[in-house]
Amino acid sequence: MAALAALVALALAVRRRAPLVTTAILFYLAGHLVESSTIMLELFFDHRNYLPAALLFVPVAAWVWLRPGVRWLVFPGLAGLALLTFQHARLWGEPADLYAYWSARNPDSTRAHVAAAGRLARDGRLLDAETLVEGAASRQPDSPALRLMLLSIRSARGTVREDDLEQALRAVREGKVDRQVPRMMEPLVDKVLEGSERAVPAEALKRLFGAFLESPAYGSSATMVAFLNYEHGRLVLSQGDSESACSAFQQALAQGHDVEMAISVAALLASAGNFADALGLLKVASHHLDLTEGRGLRYPKAWYQGEIQRLKRQMEADSEVAEVMHARTCDWGDRY
Repeated sequence: MAALAALVALALAVRRRAPLVTTAILFYLAGHLVESSTIMLELFFDHRNYLPAALLFVPVAAWVWLRPGVRWLVFPGLAGLALLTFQHARLWGEPADLYAYWSARNPDSTRAHVAAAGRLARDGRLLDAETLVEGAASRQPDSPALRLMLLSIRSARGTVREDDLEQALRAVREGKVDRQVPRMMEPLVDKVLEGSERAVPAEALKRLFGAFLESPAYGSSATMVAFLNYEHGRLVLSQGDSESACSAFQQALAQGHDVEMAISVAALLASAGNFADALGLLKVASHHLDLTEGRGLRYPKAWYQGEIQRLKRQMEADSEVAEVMHARTCDWGDRY
């Protein structure tokens, strides 16, 4: 803070003698004022510097131009900058190396380690991914992100230990709150739905969902509660538990009249053969869509109306082909 204040003071002090210096400093600070906040970022992102730094070299260029005797410095200077740019671009062109670099440069960043481990896992380097996360988790044992990632990787390798799930549950309940962590549940559910033999067991995921939803930190956010219940519903629906799925979906939709989520839930229910529940939800979604008058929608209202009608026709046709229309399990009422 003192350094920033000193920069502002310097810019004001030299505004008459060196207006370009003043312009460069104030433009840099103004640019970061637009792109930053009082919330500290976990990682440093270069792109936040691009616009603010646009004028930083103008005073340097002016100084060199006004001194013919030092103009020769331009060429080695440009060559050095070109080399740095090349090295930086090459690093960004290799995602695996970039993630490894972030992880090495930010030993206290769970996000950097999770990203690096995820990249290693996608490249088939599961042992390297496990080693990386093990080391990070030993330094941050209460990190829910690292514990979930370690559970996922060890499940993929078939090396899950008895206490891995308990450590993940304890980290969710007692560890440092990370609003991005619940999003890690989606790919874990996807693996179960894909029928992967190396997926985290469904029963373990159910316990994790319970821990998230019981946590005051995660359970106090309507958006997070909606997301977690939606994913929980997907999981139990895939196991044929329509009653539990309906309960989870109802909790998800109760967080707000999210027409888009309602359409998605209806499609999931229909895919599982629950046509009556799906058609009932589409009817309620259509009613809420009429009430919104287009407010708060990501797409034009007409798009949702068309999608609801399309899905309704498809579900009615599929139910006739299947020659089944089970009794409704979900009671949507006149609201979600």
